[in-house]
Amino acid sequence: RTPVTGNQQELKKDTVRKQNVKQDDKRWVIDKIVIDAGHGGKDPGAVGKGGTKEKTVTLAIALKLGKLFGEKTNVKVAYTRTTDEFISLKDRTKFANNQNAKLFVSIHCNASKKRSAAGFETFFLSPSRNDEAQAVAMLENEAIQYEENRHEYGDFTNEKFILANMMQSVFVKESEELADYVQKGLAKKMTFKNRGVSQGPFYVLMGASMPSILVEAAFISNKSEEKYLNSQAGQQAIAEGIFQGLKYFIESYR
Repeated sequence: RTPVTGNQQELKKDTVRKQNVKQDDKRWVIDKIVIDAGHGGKDPGAVGKGGTKEKTVTLAIALKLGKLFGEKTNVKVAYTRTTDEFISLKDRTKFANNQNAKLFVSIHCNASKKRSAAGFETFFLSPSRNDEAQAVAMLENEAIQYEENRHEYGDFTNEKFILANMMQSVFVKESEELADYVQKGLAKKMTFKNRGVSQGPFYVLMGASMPSILVEAAFISNKSEEKYLNSQAGQQAIAEGIFQGLKYFIESYR
């Protein structure tokens, strides 16, 4: 039997390390994403003056976005919903986790009592830094009123949010980076006001064990933007903007 030298042992250890690195890389290849169409079913979301419902627009954009991935990439797509159905906020990220998805993108439309409010914005999960971001989060979090077990969410103060968010802190940097890529992608496709990237305590992003973002495509409460959101051309442009951002992010991790 030939004795194993120190150099051979080191080579063997190095080979094992390289194999482990390859396994880790494979585990974190972004090969599947979950697209979440906000609201649905008994939860219409925000409603424009012209009667356009947020739940209808978000589903249309989500399906168009998924189609782009199917046509132009090898990345698999799973949807939280493909029809007009109600899904609890917690079940959306739970679904993404069960799918072993690597990215989670939730699509929404913004709204304001000020009809002049306009623009598109992308959020990641973190305590709000300003009142506007907090207001957007509060508006989207109102969806819990349609849930039977809404008491489970508790009082979503920033203090409680910080504690609840600790488990997700490992993805904050990646989520912020993802939001930036998507915002830039949207900016190339849309002429509305670019409101930039913000952070907020969104229930729908809680618990996702992956980088996750929430896109506010435009203001459904703004007459001209409502018309845009309700058009096939507008929905397609938004889907393409989100797609470009997600695609650039995915490619940056290869």
